[in-house]
Amino acid sequence: MVAIGGIVVGTVLVGLGLLGVRHAYGITRFHEQLDAIGSTRSAGTVEPAEWNVTLTKLLSGCLSAMGGVVVLLAIVE
Repeated sequence: MVAIGGIVVGTVLVGLGLLGVRHAYGITRFHEQLDAIGSTRSAGTVEPAEWNVTLTKLLSGCLSAMGGVVVLLAIVE
């Protein structure tokens, strides 16, 4: 029997992970802007470090892979 809830949750995780990989720079820049609140730097002038963008892509890819595992487990069950 196929678990519909698992398929829905897994599909959402895959989608969010793929969006995170695609828009990693924008997500990381937004986090840096939030970090700049209260500092002397202007939030508009912040730029994310390359390692931070790469880390965001890596973690988003892991989220997408976990979603794929959830979908597969929901189908197998």
